[in-house]
Amino acid sequence: MKQKILIVDDDSTIRSLVNITLVGAGYDVVEADDAFTALSYLKKTKFNLIIMDVNMPNMDGITCSAKIKNEADYVENKDVPIVMLTVEGDDEMKARGKQAGAKAWIIKPFMPDILISVVQKMLK
Repeated sequence: MKQKILIVDDDSTIRSLVNITLVGAGYDVVEADDAFTALSYLKKTKFNLIIMDVNMPNMDGITCSAKIKNEADYVENKDVPIVMLTVEGDDEMKARGKQAGAKAWIIKPFMPDILISVVQKMLK
């Protein structure tokens, strides 16, 4: 059975690039265009990995990650690794992400082989 990955990014081009990369590597991919859509999926579906942007309208990726890790509604996905895929690279932002539950941080624009390498490492 294929491992299921949730991509959360408000940029449709980024979602498409990540989707193509991951599907090509044999993963099952679900896309969410914002944090609220992602949270609704996470209430109903068990994922193996979440790839999340930091800067999104309505709710940022760090807030969304904290909700996933700390709220009972998402208990089934509480221990799922979260990878931040973002333009944000400063140490303070990375520290906030780690505190919210992020296990890895990839800076956009991303190299497909780096993305696959991080995903494989997180899914071991």
